[in-house]
Amino acid sequence: QVAALAGRFPDGSVKAGIRIYVRESGLTPADRAKVDADRAAVASLATGPVPPARPSADGRALALTVPLQETGEETLSDKASAVRDLAGHNAPPGLTVKLTGDAGASLDARDATARLARLAMLVTAVVVVALLVIMYRSALLWIFPLLNAAVALVVSDAIVYLLGQYAHLTVDAGNEAIVTVLVFGVGTDYALLLLARYRDELKRTPDRYVAMRKAWRGA
Repeated sequence: QVAALAGRFPDGSVKAGIRIYVRESGLTPADRAKVDADRAAVASLATGPVPPARPSADGRALALTVPLQETGEETLSDKASAVRDLAGHNAPPGLTVKLTGDAGASLDARDATARLARLAMLVTAVVVVALLVIMYRSALLWIFPLLNAAVALVVSDAIVYLLGQYAHLTVDAGNEAIVTVLVFGVGTDYALLLLARYRDELKRTPDRYVAMRKAWRGA
């Protein structure tokens, strides 16, 4: 009997995206019209019907609950982002619109991870450039190892994507930041190793081309 009733309830994959509309001085007719328009607009994104917005007791806020579910290529964060973008579009001046609930938390986590990845790349690039300038003692030569690391990063991201798409490899949102640091770290290590081997070979042979070939094979 319980199994038969299961179809009447949303499963655990349905998450609530709760849109909050607030005006400190009290909601206006234009604000309520915006909420009604948003309710109709998010119907295509929702899993099931979107109930009418619930007003607060003081008349300064409305809460619109949008049931969301991952479907195919669209994650919960993707749908939450679409819901948030719709809420901020053509909002009357002075109306504050926020997204909360499980879907909002998922979107906030994704945005935080993206900011962390950008910060990791920036810090890594600055440290790598500083090390290469010090070691190479050149105003231009450090660019080549950095370009090499950038190409390796793009190739790594492409391989991770293919493994996740076709080999069902589990890819966490934090992979991007970790791969960025690892690829730039390995690329820098190899560049410094190659430089050290090249300098060693120059002590044995005056021909810089021969020295570089030997250094390349050794590194």
